[in-house]
Amino acid sequence: MLKTLKRLASALLVAALISASVFVMPTEAAGLAAPKNFHFIRWLNNSCTSCRIGWDLVPGANRYEVEIAYQNGTNKRYLQSTKSYMTIINLDATKVYRARVYAIKMSSSGSMLGYSNFSNTAYIVPSPTNLTLSLPDRAKARVRVHWNVVNWSNGYNVFLTTNPSGSWYVHKQTSLQNNTTVYLDKYRGAKFKKNVNYYYKIVSRSIQGGRYVTVRVPTGFFQGYFYFF
Repeated sequence: MLKTLKRLASALLVAALISASVFVMPTEAAGLAAPKNFHFIRWLNNSCTSCRIGWDLVPGANRYEVEIAYQNGTNKRYLQSTKSYMTIINLDATKVYRARVYAIKMSSSGSMLGYSNFSNTAYIVPSPTNLTLSLPDRAKARVRVHWNVVNWSNGYNVFLTTNPSGSWYVHKQTSLQNNTTVYLDKYRGAKFKKNVNYYYKIVSRSIQGGRYVTVRVPTGFFQGYFYFF
């Protein structure tokens, strides 16, 4: 009888320890996976001060917190959302940002029951917004374009078109963030024609995953045009 009571007491003790372990580990109990496919979606304005980012929903999560900072890690802040996307405003159009998100499980009373690891990192890269245009040699139909530096970018693409609602063509590329002046004297391999509007836009480049990525800009976006007569 005594042995039976000892075995019963031991079993109860083990059960109590297991119950205590589960109770004090809400993060593990929540079992939240890190959000996947965290990415920059698009700019919401031509001034590159407001954008949309998104990610995949995490089963069991009911809130998400985004960490955003300049690419060098300074000026860090945190923003929350209950959806699989977020609009970010009041961005500095002269700097590249980095961001990541983690999932949260909250109780109805507002207590945190668990949270996940961070997602992958996404980059928010503005295009130049302060451009100047000049004609250093009108006789040769040559245009000079200069723009502001975008800190931590990896160069710029210069696009030209004669129809801003149609196809755009890369005219020149730079590989350094401080290379912010180009000269234009041709369109698709031919000299500029008279009385034709040539539209242009400068789009920042960013090295992500070991390759150059051209940043998405709003549909119909262009920064100016020029023509010769």
